[in-house]
Amino acid sequence: MYQLRHQPLRIRNLFLLHTRERESLKVLRVPFHLFQLVFMDVKFRIDHSAIELRNITFHAYHGVLAEERLLGNTFVVDLTLESDISKAMATDDLSYTINYAEAYDVVRREMDIPSLLIEHACGRIAVALLREFAVLRRVHVRLAKKNPPIQGADCLESAISLILSREDIKI
Repeated sequence: MYQLRHQPLRIRNLFLLHTRERESLKVLRVPFHLFQLVFMDVKFRIDHSAIELRNITFHAYHGVLAEERLLGNTFVVDLTLESDISKAMATDDLSYTINYAEAYDVVRREMDIPSLLIEHACGRIAVALLREFAVLRRVHVRLAKKNPPIQGADCLESAISLILSREDIKI
């Protein structure tokens, strides 16, 4: 069995491993996924992984009533972004996961576009996230309007929740 002598050098999804076998130095080219399976101290298999962004608050102009589109209201977005984070977990490399700041920017961009219905805004957010992030398998978006204008009702929020998979849409 080879002993790892130095830290591996990663080049284009390959690791160059300096090993010692019978006092001669060898350089092995090992594919990235094999390196993780063979050389990780802990072997793991992830059944489910998701990135969550909770309670993202916006002032936006969604609503059927003219006053809502003029004055705006407070909206809260919750996201669950399902993707395989195993490579990011093993390598500490941002390119193998979803950047939270970029996900926020996608949501902000969609929230800046007025809609009559929160269902429409929620659907736009889900589709935009799936388009933006190739590693995203499934997205769960919850969009809530605080204090909706329902005559005679004391209502904390009205909300729509949507789960959309990459297989559900054609991108």
